Amino acid sequence: MPGSGQSGPHAYRSPFRVAILASLADPFYCFWWTYQFFRFTQREGFPRARSFWWILLPIFGLYVLWQQLDDLRKAAERTNSERVNPALVLGLIIGGLAADRIFGGATDTTVALVTLLAGSVLIGAALYTAQSAVSSYLAAKYPFEQSRRMTVGETVATVLGSLFTALLLVGIFLPG
Repeated sequence: MPGSGQSGPHAYRSPFRVAILASLADPFYCFWWTYQFFRFTQREGFPRARSFWWILLPIFGLYVLWQQLDDLRKAAERTNSERVNPALVLGLIIGGLAADRIFGGATDTTVALVTLLAGSVLIGAALYTAQSAVSSYLAAKYPFEQSRRMTVGETVATVLGSLFTALLLVGIFLPG
């Protein structure tokens, strides 16, 4: 039932874990986390909650994400919990995407490694910032809930993302 919050605590995760896994297992973990975030906004009945699939539309997907983050900011004001800055989160994501774009065209090993690392850190920082606000909101709204352990979906996304990152690193250091 939207807006009941009955399932809200499902999004209650450690922001540190989210940041580390987002940095190490990008892009699989990031898509998984974004999917979970969109489900959270729907369960909480946020006014502009939408389907996750909107995120796949270039540019408009970032706008939809901004709307979800802005709704979280407004909900956080009502619960006196930590507020998210949607512009900061989107700025970090765009910075991470730009670093990934440079990485894709890099021919120098050092440039490739630095841009891969920079993109990973920026994405991790973005998800840390957003998850901190989600967890703070949930702690205020559901004071008896606890942070969740890793789910099967989170584990699968982490494994796939880590394998992808390992392949990227192998590609950087393979000669020729």
